[in-house]
Amino acid sequence: MFRRIVVLVMDSVGIGEQPDAVQYISQGANTFRHAASAVTGFSVPNLQRLGLGNIPGVVDVPSTPTPLAHFGRMVETTSGNDTFAGIWEMGGVIFTERFESYNPGIPSDVVQQLQDSIGMGTLCNAYVSGFRVYDMYADEHFETRKPIIYTNDDGVVLIGAHEDVIPPAKMHEIARQMTRFFTGKRITRIIGRAFVGTKGNFIRTENRIDIAVPLDKNQVHLYRRLRERGTGFTVTEHLASIIGEEFPTRILKGIKDSTGVMAWVNDLLDTDEPGVSMFVVPDFDMSGHKRDAVGYGKDIVAFDTMLGGTLKRIGKDDLLLITADHGCDPVLPIRGHTREYVPLLVLNGNHRTGSDLGTRHTFADLGQTICDLVGAEPIEVGTSFASQL
Repeated sequence: MFRRIVVLVMDSVGIGEQPDAVQYISQGANTFRHAASAVTGFSVPNLQRLGLGNIPGVVDVPSTPTPLAHFGRMVETTSGNDTFAGIWEMGGVIFTERFESYNPGIPSDVVQQLQDSIGMGTLCNAYVSGFRVYDMYADEHFETRKPIIYTNDDGVVLIGAHEDVIPPAKMHEIARQMTRFFTGKRITRIIGRAFVGTKGNFIRTENRIDIAVPLDKNQVHLYRRLRERGTGFTVTEHLASIIGEEFPTRILKGIKDSTGVMAWVNDLLDTDEPGVSMFVVPDFDMSGHKRDAVGYGKDIVAFDTMLGGTLKRIGKDDLLLITADHGCDPVLPIRGHTREYVPLLVLNGNHRTGSDLGTRHTFADLGQTICDLVGAEPIEVGTSFASQL
């Protein structure tokens, strides 16, 4: 039916609290609304034309009587609340147990085991924001040459190191050792953060590394189905770190921001290359964690502007899906992500007349639909909406 399917995941662009928001301290969350209302003259004409304003929960974008795309929203059902959990649920993997957040910190016996495993001491070992932890431990970091270890929600453990203290290649190797150590401990990802500069003025560099803690290798999911089907599957390096490098047929290296992602999307659409591609558009999430509502709103406007060039490239044999993986409300007084519905916009390049896809009760509906469209074996959860396209 389609030669090419492109999935754009707007990192953290939630559109309103889910019924289970209280379990995630997310009451009152609406990332899109709070970001949009922070920007004077907020306008996203391309998303509006697609039908974003027709989705329940989106009140800062006018609805349109003739949306170009099919529109709806999706509910996250997995017991996780970050990109790892969201991307895997899209693929058909539902986690029934909440990941370990190590709040207020990693237990001392686990810290000792970790230090023994990587062969060095560590600093911090606490649940703390990465935007201030480097200043907190800078003096000790430079003096002892030890890495800074800290934790985040939903199974994320991070390692931070100044590039003059621990070179990026060495920090990456420590992160890989940590991945092996935390396998089986309800941890989803190890993130390595390199930074430079001086205390009070540290800047993160592009030498970040994300490593997914391995899942059950026999798990059934979209990414395995695409490989079994022999379907070309293109992802960015960041996404490969979440789903594993064994599933994509091509991994795009070195893309760090939304501008780079959208440039690659447009380059891909300028070719005749068939298959499925999946991109996480990242800038929004950073603004959310900084609690920068204005910056977040401007990120959405910038994405909409770039999306204009993408829409011009969508051909008759193309399908474009735009969604998100969780929320990160920039105005709620909490740290971390928020439990929200996510938007779903699906543009059929051959039939630009949209319809209401309703509320999809799991992100896995997206994965099931892609399996249906490419002729792959179905995944175990999710309901396809392919017939509605």
